[in-house]
Amino acid sequence: MKGVLNAGGGVPMPGTRGRYALLWPAGPAGQLPDESGVKSPRYAHFSYDNAGASYCVRDFLTGQELRQDDGPPAASIWGAALDRIKLVGPLHQPVDDAAFWHDELSRRTDEYHKSRGGRP
Repeated sequence: MKGVLNAGGGVPMPGTRGRYALLWPAGPAGQLPDESGVKSPRYAHFSYDNAGASYCVRDFLTGQELRQDDGPPAASIWGAALDRIKLVGPLHQPVDDAAFWHDELSRRTDEYHKSRGGRP
């Protein structure tokens, strides 16, 4: 699939639309809110259309959203991600299934931190 936007590290965003779970930093180094008791970095749901002209980052662990009107360019979000998981197969779930996404993204965030010995 041909990438349409070059992001940080030269990793292009694939296609003109997509849905991914992105491992993204929070706080001063990232756009996700830094909240007490919520791990950083953490996985968030990222969907984009029109080659990134419209997008939404849904942080199901804090209930926050970031959209193109209030946030950085989609390529910056893509480039800041430490990991990218395409949402296909069992992960192709409706975005409005908040319970599923909270559980799935929380589990993946926990697995990431366990694999790093608790280090970000």
